[in-house]
Amino acid sequence: MSIALPTGTRSVAIDIPSFEFDVRSLTKISSCVGVQWRAFGRLLGYTVSELEDYNRFETNSEKTYQLISAWRDKLGRRATTQLLLQACDDIGVKGAVEDKLGLQ
Repeated sequence: MSIALPTGTRSVAIDIPSFEFDVRSLTKISSCVGVQWRAFGRLLGYTVSELEDYNRFETNSEKTYQLISAWRDKLGRRATTQLLLQACDDIGVKGAVEDKLGLQ
């Protein structure tokens, strides 16, 4: 996906990586987030008490997968790849996620 942003009198095109929110993509993202799932969840808008509910899942990857799935269901069309990749960037795993998803 590419969008044009105005800069003075010119427009500059910026490519925003895009991918499908499917099982394969979410699994790949989840494996990159790992032990940082709580910080990742807070960046997606979860409260600390909401995050505690995800402790019922055994692995960090499963916790992350379930977080993203619930976030996507909650936000619907507002759950964009850009928001998800920004959260990945904020915890330092965006490069790994882009590599796994083949976005680079």
